[in-house]
Amino acid sequence: MAVRLLQTHDVSDLCIGKPPLRWLPPSSTVADAIAELVGGSSRGPDAAVAVWDGKEGSDVAGRVCMADVLLFLCADGNLASPAAALQASLSDLLAAGAPPVRRIEPDARLHVYLAWTDMCAVSD
Repeated sequence: MAVRLLQTHDVSDLCIGKPPLRWLPPSSTVADAIAELVGGSSRGPDAAVAVWDGKEGSDVAGRVCMADVLLFLCADGNLASPAAALQASLSDLLAAGAPPVRRIEPDARLHVYLAWTDMCAVSD
């Protein structure tokens, strides 16, 4: 049953970085993000794109999916000028409400993360 579930659903949230993480720099436009999300590369469409400057050891600024793009384009200020909204940078899109993204070490294990989140929940 689990195999069937994993074969029919996108599991990018469970395996960030495998396959290689698709990313765009913060200076990229919203139009660039749309092109990447709908399948700008040979790999086909993707659920989300990381916003990252590409420097080793730097943090990911955020994660953008098509819902984020649509909400940004439908915002009051952007409806009046959709062409300008498409040319806005991903930094502008993330400033509207950056989703929580955590950077984990490559050798991190899920049980360590779960234990850490349990400790945080107890201390709240």
